Amino acid sequence: MIQPAIYRFETNWQLQASLPAVWDVIYATEQWPTWWKGILSVTNLCPADADGLHAVNAYALRSRMPYVLRFNLELLAEIPYTLLRCACTGDLEGEGIFHITAADGIVNVKYNWNVCTKKRWMNVLAPLARPFFHANHREVMRWGAEGLAAKLGVALVGFSSRP
Repeated sequence: MIQPAIYRFETNWQLQASLPAVWDVIYATEQWPTWWKGILSVTNLCPADADGLHAVNAYALRSRMPYVLRFNLELLAEIPYTLLRCACTGDLEGEGIFHITAADGIVNVKYNWNVCTKKRWMNVLAPLARPFFHANHREVMRWGAEGLAAKLGVALVGFSSRP
């Protein structure tokens, strides 16, 4: 049996923006395809409960590589203007956490993406393709940073993404 490949990524975006503006755009995930290149679609599958949690959205994502990833994210925790934590199921399984902070007119968006691949071909190729999957993730996250800055009409002053 082929084991799922595990990936842990940390991405940081620094924008010269207001915290509420950044939060509002990131929080409106159904609008991501309008500004985040590579996000093909976001479809709400289940609305949030009375506490504003457990909404489930389906995502389709494609980069320059010739495949589409499909996964669902369920909102598990939210601290307004500070944190979003989601569980991921589908082609990828694990969790994603946005940590958002602001200081001196710069908003830092740190995104931790801890997932394993569920597609058999990705797991078979993982020993050789891992550097390509890392580069693919970095590119999609760069598109997100650039798209967010453009959407807000602000400067992107920093970007990093590492496994």
